[in-house]
Amino acid sequence: MTFIEVNDSKMNFEIEGHGFPVVLIHGFSDDLYFWNYIAKNLKKYFTIKRMDLRGHGKTPIGDKPTDNHLLAEDIIALLKKLYIEKCHVIGFSLGGSIALDIALKEPKLVKSLVLLSTFASPNEHIVVKFKELNKALKKSYETFFDTIIPYVLPEDLVEENNVKLDKIKGKKATCTNTDDLRKVLYGAVRYDELDRIKRINCKTLILAAREDTLVPYENSVKICDKINRSELLLYDYAKHDILIKENRKHVLDDILKFLRN
Repeated sequence: MTFIEVNDSKMNFEIEGHGFPVVLIHGFSDDLYFWNYIAKNLKKYFTIKRMDLRGHGKTPIGDKPTDNHLLAEDIIALLKKLYIEKCHVIGFSLGGSIALDIALKEPKLVKSLVLLSTFASPNEHIVVKFKELNKALKKSYETFFDTIIPYVLPEDLVEENNVKLDKIKGKKATCTNTDDLRKVLYGAVRYDELDRIKRINCKTLILAAREDTLVPYENSVKICDKINRSELLLYDYAKHDILIKENRKHVLDDILKFLRN
């Protein structure tokens, strides 16, 4: 673990590998370890920088009102302190929205974007789902975990990994502040930059699952329609988390091909 002061918080981050910088931004309720598979493979060619967003993992929530703009500002501040002038930015779900905001705030910083299962504006469907997650968080982390997992993973994968998932749920319940997550969620549901992202001019790869019922792939279509230099790839046998089973290798190959071209 390495900590650095950004804004009113101390961000936990990791750096590994060699080469041009790639920044990995995890999704809601995750932490930097979400990227283990991708980081392990990308670090052969790039310098990987990943972090815990505020209110996640080892990074405290801080005192400022939390929204996607602040989360983006945190990462920009981190990169400036690390003397990063140009990088690829990869974001999953909430992290994808933050990646978009970074590209809007600091266009010269971002060489390219890779967006997984994300949104630029929460439509009515997403708002309903986020309210459901917020209601679950009010009860307990365990209730939240049981609520979100069916959106994240296919049913057969959940059944195959019931014991493992129960262990993860129990472990995370002991170290997760549900009030902090609710603050982040409240900020995420207010993020609305769909019209402004047409200003983004860096090349952009957008990845989504056809069966995502949390953030439907139509949101990715809207992003692709707005960003000039963008392409959209859709995956089968996946829900919100497309980094599962055989899809992981396909996603990795698609990302590597995009970054190395």
